[in-house]
Amino acid sequence: MKSQPTTYCKIRRRLKVNREIPVIFGEQQQLGIIHIAQGSQTGVVIVVGGPQYRIGSHRQFLKLSRFLATSGITSIRFDCAGMGDSGGEFKSYMDIDTSIKQAIDTLQLKCPEIKKIVLWGLCDAATAITKYCETDSRITGLFLLNPWVKNEQLAAESLVKNHYKKQMFSLQFWKRVFTGQVKIFSAASDFVSNLLVMKKNKNEQIPKDQPQHSQPGYLQEMMLQKLQRFEGKTQIVLSENDLTAKEFVTATNGQKWQQLISTKPIPITTITGANHTFASEQWRSQVQNLTLEFVSS
Repeated sequence: MKSQPTTYCKIRRRLKVNREIPVIFGEQQQLGIIHIAQGSQTGVVIVVGGPQYRIGSHRQFLKLSRFLATSGITSIRFDCAGMGDSGGEFKSYMDIDTSIKQAIDTLQLKCPEIKKIVLWGLCDAATAITKYCETDSRITGLFLLNPWVKNEQLAAESLVKNHYKKQMFSLQFWKRVFTGQVKIFSAASDFVSNLLVMKKNKNEQIPKDQPQHSQPGYLQEMMLQKLQRFEGKTQIVLSENDLTAKEFVTATNGQKWQQLISTKPIPITTITGANHTFASEQWRSQVQNLTLEFVSS
């Protein structure tokens, strides 16, 4: 009976097939991994958002890169300056333009056959790559998952229109109320507080020390203008059970957004049951297949 290959041999075999190459680039000594697929002329740049690094939640970015490589698509995943194993200081997701550009430069340096770039981002990384896209003519596509457009008023509006509305018609919620499992006065107080924030005068003076990207309406307007000017293709993927996705839907209900989505067009796919980070194998598989379909089209 033949013995099974050791883990070491399996890793060597996979590296030989997919060619996973570590790279260090930029003045901040940023660390990335390039997954090379022979003959690929399109490269996917996976931009990391939030307090994350190149592996991703549930190893999502690692699995995505390996899936793409076996499907004939080269990609790079990397730590932004100041995150993960990269040097430097991380300021905010709105300040990673240099990291994105240097990752693209490095990918094309190592893989000169790459002519087209697709940027891939989840949450605030989706917002960051939308901000960056029109500055770089190499970018031909944006794959945006649960884009971050949050501000205080939008969060309150999303809670009122989604969470509280759902609770009002939930038999399970009222059972919990009548059995004392829910403090009804506390819940009512939270509802009123969010309603007041939602109705707050949008024209009131903004504190001077408040960052521009956290001001009401800034992110959705910025994304709208960037996508209007972007000449490449865009795909948006939303999770059904995610507050960030619901906030994005609320923010884009206006006429300008709906016109952009329908005329460009920008397809929006909602993954049934999925949470913010697509934590199950089924949800991750759907994201992988959507990514491959988008990049290959």
